[in-house]
Amino acid sequence: MKFTTLLLPLLTATATTATTTCYPGAPTSEGTNCLSKLSIKNFWSLQYCNYRWNVNYGDWDKWISNNASHVERGRVAKTGVFGGMEECLDAFKEAVEPCYEVAQGAYLTTANVSLEVNWCQW
Repeated sequence: MKFTTLLLPLLTATATTATTTCYPGAPTSEGTNCLSKLSIKNFWSLQYCNYRWNVNYGDWDKWISNNASHVERGRVAKTGVFGGMEECLDAFKEAVEPCYEVAQGAYLTTANVSLEVNWCQW
């Protein structure tokens, strides 16, 4: 009984551990070729997580600019299912915050999910 009680918190902590890797490449330059952090938060984080947190969906979702040229500005892909919308939002934050100033995208892996975010035009 005591062994089970001690083991359960360790398993829970392991399941929520995430690893973030920034893409190699030049730092972002917010503007025509890259999404702003606010755009990522407002569109990808809120809209994407509302509809995709519990869907095992491996294809790319694209963010298209609103101007006449309809230029693709970013992409996100995920395999696996998050434990809830809040976990999805946290994953975006964990991927974007450490990498935004030094890379053009990032990927995050947990025990159950791989999330890939690219915030600059390909």
